[in-house]
This record gives sequence, structure tokens and C-alpha cells, in this order.
Amino acid sequence: MSEKPQYQFLTGFARFVFYFVLTLALFFGAAVIIFVLRGSSTETNAMPDVTGKYYVDVHEDLNGRLQLRVRLEKRAFNDRAAGLVLYQSIAPGSLVQPREKIELIVNQPDPLLKMPDLMRTSIQNAKSSIARLAGDERVYALTLGAVSEIETDEAPAGTVLAQFPPAGESVSPGEAVYLLVARQAREVPLAVVTAEEQSRWVGQNVTILTEYLSRRNIDYRLGDIQAPPSRAQNGQVYGVQPAVPSGEPFRLDVYFDPPEERYGSGYEMLEVDLDEAGSCRGEIQALSETDAGELPPPRSVFATKTHAEDETVSVILYRRGENRVRFSCGDEVVYERTFRPEFPG
Repeated sequence: MSEKPQYQFLTGFARFVFYFVLTLALFFGAAVIIFVLRGSSTETNAMPDVTGKYYVDVHEDLNGRLQLRVRLEKRAFNDRAAGLVLYQSIAPGSLVQPREKIELIVNQPDPLLKMPDLMRTSIQNAKSSIARLAGDERVYALTLGAVSEIETDEAPAGTVLAQFPPAGESVSPGEAVYLLVARQAREVPLAVVTAEEQSRWVGQNVTILTEYLSRRNIDYRLGDIQAPPSRAQNGQVYGVQPAVPSGEPFRLDVYFDPPEERYGSGYEMLEVDLDEAGSCRGEIQALSETDAGELPPPRSVFATKTHAEDETVSVILYRRGENRVRFSCGDEVVYERTFRPEFPG
């Protein structure tokens, strides 16, 4: 028995609605799947070279097409245009995926300050000097970082013996300053390094601490080397491993980011073979003449009384301009190298 015409119409209409809704559901389901797949895409792309380009010109490419998570850090160089990308943490040509993190250093418009010469001044005068630095008709301040004291009779107590950053270096407002300061020598020198003294080494700049250890004839070696959590912590000592057993070198854990390009100043890490007998020492000397027309005296970066046979040691130092580094064991020079900046600034 055939259905009545009105029921046939309703049945056909219901079938049409069903297929229409099913089609819409399939269409939207496919769209959602495509959207999810695109959002979680693992497609890799080649990292472009953005160094030397203006960030405003590469912003869309990094954040849009490559979908990278960009972290900007501002530095100031007066010989380069504001907004210029100076450094990228991912090397050009490397394969990157969406949501990968990249760090860029961009030249900032903030003023560059000239680091004052604190050497041979009192700690009180040093604090006053870094608290008031003129720049662009304003007064800025630097931050006092770690201060290490060494017993010596070469200068009155409270005299600055070493500083970082070096005098004349371009610094940004708020940058940390690290000092080595003279303390009155005891009649009987302290023979051991106390736990309290070791704790004060943490947070000190590695160049200041290694000069301190060299002056005290304390053996050290570099321990763990890690990338710094921030650029401001580059070259900072973050851990000390005691000399166990007694007489062994202390181990210094240091934040260090190796330079991809050498600008006017920066950190360097060396590996030196101590293959000669006798006590060994390392020195760095600037090769630019002073106002008196003489080369400045070399500065100690390493000293050891004993070392293992054919031992290889690592040393982190800071150079400014053109520097010569020389290591000697006894009367024999075992390492010599001259560092020259590839770029100014």
C-alpha cells in the first residue's frame, strides 16, 4: 500500500534535511581537522639571516610566516643605527619549527655611558662615581654587583684593585659593576679558604674572581659551563666546588655564551695545554698604547702551582680591543695568541 502524498512529502523533506545536516557536519569537521593540523604543524623552515636588518622589517616574517616565539633584548651601540638586529640565537640556515624560541639583540636608542676609571680610588668614591653618570642631558646610575676583598699591602684598605667592565667601556644604564678591593693584610696570612669566603665568590664576575685567585696563588679550574639565563649574567660565576681533597684546585661553574662574531670587546674561552714542568701562569695584555705612549702592564688571568702531566685547562677571559694572551710554564711559553675584533663597537 503506497503512502499518502503528504507523508511522501514529509519523508522526502526529512531525508533532505538529514543529508544537508550531515554534509554541513562533515564540512565543518574537515575544516576543524585542517585548522588543528595547521596549528600543530611540524613543518620546518630555514632560519633567515636577520642580523644587520631592521627588526621592523623582519618582525612579520619571524612572527607570522615562521611562527617563532621572539624574545627581544636591547643593547646600545652608538656606531650602529637604532632598531638594527645585532645578534640572533638561531644560526642562519638552521631548520626551525613553529613555536620555537629565538632570542634577538636589537640596538636600542638608550644612551651609551662611558665606564669611569675606578682603579686606585676608594670604594666610597667608586660607588659615588657609578651612581651619577651623565648622558644625553640626564644622570644615570650603574648597579654595584659583587665586591671581592683581598688582603694586600700594595694599596690602602678599601682601594679598588680591579674593575669590570673595564674603564672606557661602553655600558648601558643599570649595568652591573664588579670590583676587587684591597683589605688590610693580617700579620699572619690566612692559610685556608673559609666556606664563608667561597660563598662570596658566587655571583662575582669571572674576570675579577680569577684575578683574585691568581693574586692569592689559589689553584682553580673551570667546572660546568652553561649558557647564561640572561645576557647580563654572561661571565658570572654561579657555583663553586670546594678543593677536595685539600690541595686540589677549586672548580668554578660559570655562565658563558661563546661569541659568534668578535666586536670591540667580549668574552673568550681558551683551552691551553700545560705540557711543561713548573708553575704556570697566564696573562692578557692590551696592545693599544696608553696616553704615555706605552703598553699597559699585563693582567693575570690564570696561575697554578702544580698541574697534571700534559693537562689541558680552560680559561675564560675578557678582551677589549686588540689583546695578546700568553701562558708560560716555568720559563717556557706554552701558548700565545693575539685577539683582534672583527667588527668595531
